[in-house]
Amino acid sequence: MPDDPFEELEELFSSEPGRVGYTPTRKEPLPRPAVERTPTRKEQVVTPPPPSASAVRPGSDDAAAFRPQSRPPIARICVLDDGRDDGQWFRIRTESFVIGRSEGNCQIPHDPLIAPRHAEIVRTIENGKYVWHLNDLQSPSGTFVQVPRRPLKHGAELWLGSRRYRFELYPVACITELGGNKHVLLDPPAVTFGRSVAPNDPCLAWQHARFEFADGQWTVVAMPSRNGVYVRTDRVRFPAVCRFQLGEQRFVVEVVT
Repeated sequence: MPDDPFEELEELFSSEPGRVGYTPTRKEPLPRPAVERTPTRKEQVVTPPPPSASAVRPGSDDAAAFRPQSRPPIARICVLDDGRDDGQWFRIRTESFVIGRSEGNCQIPHDPLIAPRHAEIVRTIENGKYVWHLNDLQSPSGTFVQVPRRPLKHGAELWLGSRRYRFELYPVACITELGGNKHVLLDPPAVTFGRSVAPNDPCLAWQHARFEFADGQWTVVAMPSRNGVYVRTDRVRFPAVCRFQLGEQRFVVEVVT
C-alpha cells in the first residue's frame, strides 16, 4: 500500500473504466465517509409547520364571533360629505328611519330641495326574512337611487352629473334638462351621453351614460364615472347597499351583516 494517500487515489482512478489518463491533484479534497452527528447551535434548525385549522389543539380559541340569533339586523347610513365617499354615520336600530329637512331621525336643514319629511328607510319581514326598503314620502323633488342600468318609461327622471333630466318617448325619444335648455335626441340602437354632449357640466364624465334600445325598450346603462347615474324612484328594495340622493345631498345605506 502506498504511503501517500494521493498515490492510492491515482491507482484507483487509473483502474476505473472511462477515467483513463485522469490524475487527481493534491489540492482536491479527499473523500470522507459520512458520519452521523448532532448539529451545532449555529446550524439552522428546521421548524415544523404550524398545525392546520382542522388540527387545532383543545383549549385554543377557534370560536366564531358572537351574533344575535333572535334580534333583527341593523343598518347604518352615511350622510356623505360633498365630493367625498365618506361622511357622518348613523346606526338604524328601529323599523323606520325618516330623513327630512326639519323632521325625522336625520335632518338636513340647509338643503332647500329636501322636503320636511322626504324619505324613509323601512325594515320589514317577507317570507320569514328581514328586508329593507327605501321609500319616497311624496316629496316634490323626489328620491333618486344610483343604478348600474335601468329600463326607462316615458317621464322617467334622471340625475346625470349635476343636473336633472327627463326621459321622453313622444313624439321622439329624447332626454331634456329640467330647468335648462339641453335637449338630446336618442337615435336607436344606442346613444352615449356625457361631457362630450354637455360640455358645461364638469360633474359629467366624458362618456357618462349610454342609452340603449332593444326589443322595443329603452334602457340607461351607467358607464365608469365618479358621480354615477341616479334614477328617480318611489320605492326600492335593497339587499345590502343602496346609494341615493335627496335634494343635493347624497347618502349611502348598508345592512350590517
